[in-house]
Amino acid sequence: MNIAQTRRRAVAVAMGIAVVGALAACSDDSNDASDDTAAPETVTETVTAGQDADQMTSQNDPAQTTGAAPAQGSGSGSVSTLVFNGNDSAAQFPNVQCRQDDDGELEIELRGDTRGDGVDIDLDLRGEPRVEGLSVDLDRVEWESTDAQEREATVEVDGDTYRVNGQVQIDDDDPNAGGVADLEAEVSCA
Repeated sequence: MNIAQTRRRAVAVAMGIAVVGALAACSDDSNDASDDTAAPETVTETVTAGQDADQMTSQNDPAQTTGAAPAQGSGSGSVSTLVFNGNDSAAQFPNVQCRQDDDGELEIELRGDTRGDGVDIDLDLRGEPRVEGLSVDLDRVEWESTDAQEREATVEVDGDTYRVNGQVQIDDDDPNAGGVADLEAEVSCA
């Protein structure tokens, strides 16, 4: 073995060790308080029916971390009704976040205790309230509304309470694409 081959091998080994070290540093999941590079966590307050202000607790759930502080016009809420595909699913989505922007659009996000489960309701509140988007991620199946389903969906607004009835279908990328389910939700945003 000559010197050039030895140097090449030494450089290759050193590069391999450097790459492994860099990957290990990037995947550090520690929640060490001295870590200045960690993204800030968002704390979501969850209120369920029957709770009073003294019973509210903050949820500091890493699955709920968005990496940024909530936008102005955002806050927590509660879900009183969520019927998906004929099943009462309100208890599966205890974490509610409502965000309203300056353009009259409201995003309602319901998150479940199981990572990845969620319901997203996007409303346009300018003029006659209407649905801009519905999606449900449940048990690793993604459901989304089509443009036609959004036009057919109904929205009722009573103060800070929003009632939405519509349909979603299984995402086109799923082997069971085309399946349709009804979605009924009543959410209060504080």
